[in-house]
Amino acid sequence: MSAVSATDSISCRLCSAVSAYTFSKRLLDRHDVRYFLCGACGALETEPPTWLAEAYQPENERFDTGQVIRSLQNAAFLKMLMETIGLTASTAIDFGCGSGLLVRLLRDQGIDAYGLDAYAVPRLATGFVRTTLAGADVINLCEVAEHFDDPAREFNALFAHDPRLVVMQTAIQNTFSPDWPYLAPEHGQHVFFYSTGAIQVLAQRHGRIAVPLGGFVVFVHPGLAGRVVDLAQGRVHPELEARVGQALPRFLEGLLATGYRYAIEDNQRIAAVP
Repeated sequence: MSAVSATDSISCRLCSAVSAYTFSKRLLDRHDVRYFLCGACGALETEPPTWLAEAYQPENERFDTGQVIRSLQNAAFLKMLMETIGLTASTAIDFGCGSGLLVRLLRDQGIDAYGLDAYAVPRLATGFVRTTLAGADVINLCEVAEHFDDPAREFNALFAHDPRLVVMQTAIQNTFSPDWPYLAPEHGQHVFFYSTGAIQVLAQRHGRIAVPLGGFVVFVHPGLAGRVVDLAQGRVHPELEARVGQALPRFLEGLLATGYRYAIEDNQRIAAVP
């Protein structure tokens, strides 16, 4: 890494404003990486990442010890949200689906879900993998947006498909330090970090309403806004808020009650394909 001065800066990869050097961190035990804080949207980002081919080596999946509980919580939230606002018959795509566990969980509850991942083989969603977001009513980004090396480009491509909902789970911070665990230096895959200002940039740029709910940020199409937010009061509908806390236990109860019904249907569907 070259010497850093107090005047070093880059252009923010989300809003294009000046992003100033704030600290450095060693990633993957061998890359000394500079981090920059945007003076406009408040996002934190690494220098342009040149180490991603190393970061996505298959063995680095061992660091993702939270994927099971995260997938359960995310699947439960998605099902609850889609039911509450009347989108249960819609198509959902889990962007950056990893192993495909979340896709399988949603399909086991009757949701028309698919996975898409440029870096992983979604072995648990085999037969239900997409190569494009076309036709997605709901796009899920569960611990994915922080992996975007060019978030402006990635979100432009994502919203170009005009989804009804984009559900995003990532750590939203307004102050950052080199000791923040979410920087995840051990695997080097986290390269862009969002502030509340960055979320508003995304919402305004793509004509959406950004709704924080249950640890997620939901980007809502204006045509559905009234189903999520009481527009007169400027707050989430109390009925929806009340359902967030019960989403996971109800989802697990539903899984047990449904059993193999949808798994068998999917098996027969795959077997029918020549």
